Amino acid sequence: MRLTVSDAGVIWNSPTPTVAAECVVVDVPVLVSCNSTLPIRVTAGGESVSLSNGEHALFEEHLDDDARTIAVVVDGVPHVSPDAVERVAGGVLRLTADLPCRWSVIAPDGAAHFPRGGMRKWDVHGRGYAHGDDLEVVVPPGQYVVRAMRGIEFLPFEVDALVEAGTAVTVAAELVRRFDPHASGWWSADLHVHANYGGEYAVGADQAMAMQRGEGLDFMNLVAANQLTAHVHDVGLFRAALDHQLPGSHASPAHAGLEYRNDLYGHVHVTGAARDVGRYQTGHAQGAVRVDVPFNHEAAADFRSVGAVVGYCHPVMPVWGDAPQDVLERVMGRTDPRNSEARCAVLDAALGVVDSVDVLSNADDLASAEMYRRMVGAGLRVAATAGSDAMLSLRHMGVHSNPPGWVRMYARTGASISLPTLQEAIRAGRTIATNGPWLMLDVNGHGPGDDLEVSVSTTVIATVSATSDGPFTVRLHRGSQLVHEWEVACGEASQGWSATLPLQVSSPDAFTAELVGGPDPLVLDDNAYAHTSPVHVLIGGHRLRRDDDVHWCLLWLERLRALVAQHGRGVGEHLAEFDVAVDAARSRLQWPPMSLG
Repeated sequence: MRLTVSDAGVIWNSPTPTVAAECVVVDVPVLVSCNSTLPIRVTAGGESVSLSNGEHALFEEHLDDDARTIAVVVDGVPHVSPDAVERVAGGVLRLTADLPCRWSVIAPDGAAHFPRGGMRKWDVHGRGYAHGDDLEVVVPPGQYVVRAMRGIEFLPFEVDALVEAGTAVTVAAELVRRFDPHASGWWSADLHVHANYGGEYAVGADQAMAMQRGEGLDFMNLVAANQLTAHVHDVGLFRAALDHQLPGSHASPAHAGLEYRNDLYGHVHVTGAARDVGRYQTGHAQGAVRVDVPFNHEAAADFRSVGAVVGYCHPVMPVWGDAPQDVLERVMGRTDPRNSEARCAVLDAALGVVDSVDVLSNADDLASAEMYRRMVGAGLRVAATAGSDAMLSLRHMGVHSNPPGWVRMYARTGASISLPTLQEAIRAGRTIATNGPWLMLDVNGHGPGDDLEVSVSTTVIATVSATSDGPFTVRLHRGSQLVHEWEVACGEASQGWSATLPLQVSSPDAFTAELVGGPDPLVLDDNAYAHTSPVHVLIGGHRLRRDDDVHWCLLWLERLRALVAQHGRGVGEHLAEFDVAVDAARSRLQWPPMSLG
């Protein structure tokens, strides 16, 4: 609906009323336009704003029960709309499944319908969804598309349902597996999930874990985090559950963790801290710590000292328009570098205080993976992980309102997963990351994170396997160097695909696999993507150290040194100690390969 305010008065421009069942909440957007010569004060949907001539404001009203009209207050005077909703007798869709899953009920006009009393959330593709294994949705009479999904391991279930007034229709979803990682000891995790981060809802741990179960997500790290102030969302949950998994998580562990945030150096997720070390952020002008001190490597070392694994979130952010092709120039060359990119990841990995880098997240995955492979090629031991940055309290904000686990990592932990086994797998690099496809790399029977000891000048066999509807490209890398790529046609890998490649090895190596696809109905992002941690090939105990990648990382450190000196807040008297850390990282990067083990 639209309300126009001018000097002549107030005019409602109302489209055809939305048809809704009785006693169902309806979300109605209201656009208010100011054509008045004088500023106006407008209140609607629980918000209040001032508008000047030519300005607009978009509100959203939630009409409960049998409400049909909207009231907008302009300069203290309420103005009631014509009917925005036509209420009709409805029917009931009962949605059942053997396992909790994510349901969408879509009308022919694209409108989403939700269970009464639950959260009303939309994913990045504009599909409303709710989780459960036995839900009731009241809808107006008509034809609906009912869809059930459970993460990425199951095929989507979809059926048309005709509902008449006063009737109940049961839809029983049949969930069929696409692939079974558990059978080979792989278990899923999302290391970066916010229960509450502003938005429309206050989300409890029980609600978050219900979403986790509905996504078939084996492990979830619910992080406490500040935004730009001293307030830290969910810090009470973090402090209350430091030494145990969240009550009620049972076979699908959920733990309370932390996102430590500095927008210049980068953000890290902290998983499994046994004690609160009192560090939450630095460098926010309205935060508790307004300067960029302590440095990230100091905080990361503190987190690891209390048992946590530490990983860099959203390493390289998307760029719209022209951008430097090289990731180093893109990240270090920004005129305003406070954008949360992982500028200290190379430094902290070389110092041995971080365990992983998220190659899948809400950031630019291709660029993040390029950075990751440079680090691998330079001999740095970091795992490929995934953190969604899902914000469960948000209703409709792109990927942030996606469910937890829309990107996820898999860790090879054996017969089950727990915090200790997940941490061990991350530290060893027994991980892959994906937003939908299944991707695996094997070199002479060794998988991601394994060390394969060979003699000088030998041939190894690399096997890459994938499951995805496609089409997609699979790439095999050694460090940052592309070794080979395969083009896989649409449907060719729906039931699984694999390829082998003999590789001559005459020096230490580290191989990773990457899958780059297109749009996919299972993927809650633009394109399908997956990446593995490396399989390490050792010769005489020596590990890979490619000169090109070492040089790249050394240049990264020098650019970081200059950037911190130029942009750091309150770092002046601490620059000497930062230089010591950078020099230590440079020395470790230039050690002989044996010393990098």
